[in-house]
Amino acid sequence: MVPPRSLTGCLVQKKRPDENQFGTVRRILRKYLHIDDDMVRLDARNVKYCEEELPSPAFPGLRTVYRKRIISGVLARRERANS
Repeated sequence: MVPPRSLTGCLVQKKRPDENQFGTVRRILRKYLHIDDDMVRLDARNVKYCEEELPSPAFPGLRTVYRKRIISGVLARRERANS
């Protein structure tokens, strides 16, 4: 299990072909942070997107396009069960 890379305090992980951007966030929450994904409210209206084209580190002479999404979330309070 490879932990997500940290980029200025943000968790970075590649999106799998079978998931959308929010599925990737839920996978990071469960697998790496051990947080129940129901405890986090993701802000779907405020997804930041950036695209960066850089030389490929593996293939000299080719350029690679990196598409990044920054998704904010808020940790929800856990409700106490009444005894």
